[in-house]
Amino acid sequence: ESFAAQLQLAMAKADSENLARSIAEEQLTDVEKEKTVLELEIKELMNRHKTEISKKEHLIQIMEDSKREYSKEIEELTAEKNDLNSRLQKLSEDLRQVQSQSGGSSSEIEKLKKNLEEEKLKKIQAVNKLAEIMNRKEYSSKKSGKNNAADQALKKKEKEMRKLQQDLHMEKEKYNKMVEKLGRDLSETQAALFEEGQQKGKLQMELDAKESEIEQLRQKLAVSDNVSINSSHLEDGDVSLTSASPSDIHMEGWLAVPNKQNIKKYGWKKQYVVVSSKKVLFYNSEADRQNVSDPVLVLDIESLFHVRPVTQGDVYRADSKDIPRIFQVLYATEGENRRPEEIGHDMSAQDKSAVEMHKGHEFVPIHYRTPTTCDSCNKPVWHMLHPPQALECRRCHTKAHKDHLDKNEEFVGYCKVNYDQNIQAKEMLLLADTSEKQKVWIQHLSKKISRKGFASSGTAGPTRNTRQYASFGIQARQSNARSSSTLPSNSRPS
Repeated sequence: ESFAAQLQLAMAKADSENLARSIAEEQLTDVEKEKTVLELEIKELMNRHKTEISKKEHLIQIMEDSKREYSKEIEELTAEKNDLNSRLQKLSEDLRQVQSQSGGSSSEIEKLKKNLEEEKLKKIQAVNKLAEIMNRKEYSSKKSGKNNAADQALKKKEKEMRKLQQDLHMEKEKYNKMVEKLGRDLSETQAALFEEGQQKGKLQMELDAKESEIEQLRQKLAVSDNVSINSSHLEDGDVSLTSASPSDIHMEGWLAVPNKQNIKKYGWKKQYVVVSSKKVLFYNSEADRQNVSDPVLVLDIESLFHVRPVTQGDVYRADSKDIPRIFQVLYATEGENRRPEEIGHDMSAQDKSAVEMHKGHEFVPIHYRTPTTCDSCNKPVWHMLHPPQALECRRCHTKAHKDHLDKNEEFVGYCKVNYDQNIQAKEMLLLADTSEKQKVWIQHLSKKISRKGFASSGTAGPTRNTRQYASFGIQARQSNARSSSTLPSNSRPS
């Protein structure tokens, strides 16, 4: 029995060992499967990692190449800019020399004129003396042969007088030749001065265009540097790139400017406009911009007064559907630089006799046949058939009844544009493609003006303010909020 019990115990032990062995074998099989799967996953991850590394290295190589190209272009443009600066400096020196020579010629002409007057005076004195001597001769001839010595002295005086007359004639001829020569020299100097001024303006516009391109290239280079730095710090699986947008510094696009004063008759002319940190450049086409040609117009940011949307009363000759797309830029003429061949006749000047000067305003008589309100009394100042007499300042576009001025009423404040007599202002109308783009342009230019514009630069003095001077009276202040037009030009471009 003991053997049977031991045998059963051994059999049970063997069964349990067999069961444990089978379980262990199953677990070993599962572990081997998991090992195989993990090896495949590791291999796939390694391949993916190698692929991502190669892509990042390729991207970094592209960025490095772009950086080298931009650096090379910046060096070339900087050298060209330095060359233009040296040429501009040389032209300025030549201009000063020409001006000094012109001043010397003028002083010499004045001296010769003075000499001519002295010679004329001497001639008159000689003629008077001769007449006196002749009178004495006639008086002495009546007497019977007196004083032969006096006759000889008279002959001697006559001989001296003829010599003086010959000398005077020679001096006059010499003076006339010298005046003619100096006149030719003065004409040539003035022509050279004009050409030098034209060349200087052209070089200045070219320099502004180069500076704008250098600034844009530097922005692109800074963006590429940021992309390259961010690429080197990317984690596995993160392929996002960050770059800083320079839209708040640089802006460009298509705008239209009036062809002539009458917009409805002559229409608009499209131009490509580039706004850099310091300048606003106008090109006839985008091809001129790409080829770095001379712009047709350059405006300094520091000379800009204000930018605002217009109303139908401001441009009453424009189509009503274009009003939401039109905005007005007001600037000082000292910050304007035009291409010589583009300088045509500006807005036709008003007749000086018809201008009424009052508190710095230049009021021009006008009749309104479209809905318009007086900025002083807030009453209508228009009529379709029989409009009343009205006045409009051709600088700030303030509108008022003529009766206010005739009755010497306090109906308007000082003109903002004419407050500083040393500053002449002009306005420019611009047409955007859509009303949304108009708002974008106004917002961008407003930021520029608030940072670097005329008011922020402090050149207007402490008495100038960027807002329109309010008219007198509560109604006038209410009317100003919707009809004032800040800093206009010398004439109304409508």
